Amino acid sequence: MAKVQTGSNAQFLGPNQGLTLIGKRCYAMSGAIACSNSETTLLDFNTENKPILCRIKVAVATPEQENDRMRFIFRLNGSILYRAIIWSGLGGESGYTSNRESIKMIIPPLSRFEVLGENITDSSSRQLAVVLAGKIIDA
Repeated sequence: MAKVQTGSNAQFLGPNQGLTLIGKRCYAMSGAIACSNSETTLLDFNTENKPILCRIKVAVATPEQENDRMRFIFRLNGSILYRAIIWSGLGGESGYTSNRESIKMIIPPLSRFEVLGENITDSSSRQLAVVLAGKIIDA
């Protein structure tokens, strides 16, 4: 992959729910957010007038010994686009992914994109995180 200069004024904004643009590149990073048994917003932003080609990584930021199932829900313009269930524990069970999952996605222009997380096993709070990194696609 070719190196891309971002310019001397590029700044890392740290964890937030929005999308940060740096030239033709973009990122979003939720940071570790406590999620229990109700849907909690991890990312929420609107795209501009060009699509985004990205990779999104979801994870339990602080794995526990208990094997709680954590659900990540991706929404596009209010409709469920994708769901992933991962284990908070270090064990896991057949039929579910492990502690991390990476998804490649194209997010259309002029769209609202959300990632929500929740514990679907019980009401225990677990730290969930989402990182998105991508580039703006020229038409």
